[in-house]
Amino acid sequence: HGERIDETSQARQWYATASAEREADPPITDRGHTQARAAGPCLAELLKQQPTQPDAIYCSALQRCLETATSMAPAAGLELPIHPVHGLSACAAAVARTGQKSFPFLDEQAMAAICKPLELQPCLTTPVGFLSTISHLAKSRTGGVLLTIAHREAIRDLKQLAALNTDVEHHPELLAKMKHTPPYCAIAVFEYNIAGDAWCFKDQIELPSELVKRESRRR
Repeated sequence: HGERIDETSQARQWYATASAEREADPPITDRGHTQARAAGPCLAELLKQQPTQPDAIYCSALQRCLETATSMAPAAGLELPIHPVHGLSACAAAVARTGQKSFPFLDEQAMAAICKPLELQPCLTTPVGFLSTISHLAKSRTGGVLLTIAHREAIRDLKQLAALNTDVEHHPELLAKMKHTPPYCAIAVFEYNIAGDAWCFKDQIELPSELVKRESRRR
């Protein structure tokens, strides 16, 4: 997702007006929308290399990811519906602390307002937890491309799961990418083997550093 407002110099001002319930679900900044639009052509180029195309965007139900999807999709030339998925949010620190079932997610009417003009589909019912959810979604897209928008923790967790199945001996460049913390709007590519229920890390594509460098956080 794009730059979140609580990790910028705007944090203090935002916290002063945000309700206690929404403090754990910050929006992205104008710069975050710029990052999402910049990532769009990268995503489009990546999808051109795939034999099949995604039929939807499966998105973390947190505001920052929904806003990122709304800016990134048109820039990638995608006119796809958005499926909010609570389980894709489960890896985010605030959701992990509260618990996926207890977290105060936005209702679908509020989500639909964020996602306009893209079509919002009903929230999908998936297993509890990020890794269980992502595997569930991958199994449902056998032979196809699963396009998700989630969190840096999602990339981290999948990299850890994929470590044993990633051929870093013959592709040493992947080792550095596996160790590198993804910046805002990084695009990570994984391959899922349904027979072995195994993930393999393939690539991590990042925006130019000057576009994703973080501000000092003040609260």
